[in-house]
Amino acid sequence: MIKITVVDDDALFGSHVAKLIEECAPEPVATACFQSGRAFLEEGEDTDILFLDISMPDMSGMELALALKKKRKHPVVIFLTGLSEYVYDAFEAEAAGYLLKPVDKEKLAQVLKRVIGRLHEAERENLLLIKNGGTVTRIAPADILYVENQGRKLVFHTKRGMCACYGKMEEYERRLPAYFFRCHRGYLISLKEVSSYDRISVVLSNGETVLMAKQRYDAFLQAVVEWLK
Repeated sequence: MIKITVVDDDALFGSHVAKLIEECAPEPVATACFQSGRAFLEEGEDTDILFLDISMPDMSGMELALALKKKRKHPVVIFLTGLSEYVYDAFEAEAAGYLLKPVDKEKLAQVLKRVIGRLHEAERENLLLIKNGGTVTRIAPADILYVENQGRKLVFHTKRGMCACYGKMEEYERRLPAYFFRCHRGYLISLKEVSSYDRISVVLSNGETVLMAKQRYDAFLQAVVEWLK
């Protein structure tokens, strides 16, 4: 599900925009609201689309957008502003668009349709085609929990089930995004799906546990830190 966050120092306005988003998004979405950019940086970075007020007291929307540009993973930014003169600043932050206050529901729907459509296009471009005999399965990296090495066969454990193919783990280490980590010679896990861990195992979001190689533990910790940056 697409995650959308509204950051605006006016709590009532932020809640109003979040409600409008839920009403006119082209598909079900999960929304959240923050009243400051700093609070968002501390607690809410795991979002796909960010509706961001430009003029805020503690940290301006522009400052927040520019800070997010430095992150390896950052959301699509859409500015909310009551002043059209700020629109030109959106280019510096590489924003996907802007909406003038008060937000027009029809224009909001148009922006959501365009941006969500682009997110899905990006997902499709990154699909893996897993071939097993005459069957080809398309898998989005975001749906993968972990890849298991079973001799010459690789088993992809996903949110939708499992599929297998013949291949080498090293190939998928190269092909999958940077948030995948080889925690053991037999397992390649998605850091996005890690629920808890210790020196000998990792628990994933679906409750499954995979082995952690002791010699990989320090590298795993470093990978987690890099992913969270």
